[in-house]
Amino acid sequence: MTGPTETTNQSKQYPVPEAFARTAHVGSRAAYDKLCAQAQDDYQGYWAGLAKQFLTWHKPFTKALDESNAPFFKWFEDGELNASYNCLDRNIEAGLGD
Repeated sequence: MTGPTETTNQSKQYPVPEAFARTAHVGSRAAYDKLCAQAQDDYQGYWAGLAKQFLTWHKPFTKALDESNAPFFKWFEDGELNASYNCLDRNIEAGLGD
């Protein structure tokens, strides 16, 4: 067994390859900071917006979050989706199946 190891509070930043950055959903630090602020200001609206934008719902949800029985939170409780469709089928339909 080895002894204690030295730790540091220093952080390193690594540049993002330009080709990767061009395809990213969040294109800049400013855009990232804006998303973080939106999530902090209205977390239910933020997550509801993402769920509507990036998921296909068979039955849309009417309420993003039920906090009535905390800490047992329920997200998108009355909505219905097919996880397999969202992960696979819609990407194949978009031409990404090969």
